[in-house]
Amino acid sequence: MHINEHADTSQDFVLTTDNVNEWRVLIIDDVEDNITVLSTILEIHGVAVETADNCADGIEKMQIFRPNLLLLDLAMPEMDGWDMKQFVDSTPDFSHIPVIAVTAHQSREVKSHLEQTGFAGMIAKPFNVRTIIDDICDMLDA
Repeated sequence: MHINEHADTSQDFVLTTDNVNEWRVLIIDDVEDNITVLSTILEIHGVAVETADNCADGIEKMQIFRPNLLLLDLAMPEMDGWDMKQFVDSTPDFSHIPVIAVTAHQSREVKSHLEQTGFAGMIAKPFNVRTIIDDICDMLDA
């Protein structure tokens, strides 16, 4: 796999609706249907998407794909989304990448913990397929 030389993977890159064709999104989720729906929606909008069904595979793909956004399920076996976020934050090559949680867990406690641990936002399952690009931009602009 060759990295798109035109895509900006720098720390200064800001994802907007105007540059959606330059987005490089890695989706990590252990539920195949969630990956399929999210990746299809993003690809329809011109987003380059890579997927992983576990965090170990996600780490490998991050090194090759160089995403500028990570969509991360929180509840996964072995390494969960919370641990993956810690890994991203503690790795200089990745710590600038915004991480958005994709989760069905929407309690006040989960939302508070997401905020405290530096997630850029949360996409609640089930998500609104019509507004997901705008929703992501709103989270990153906050």
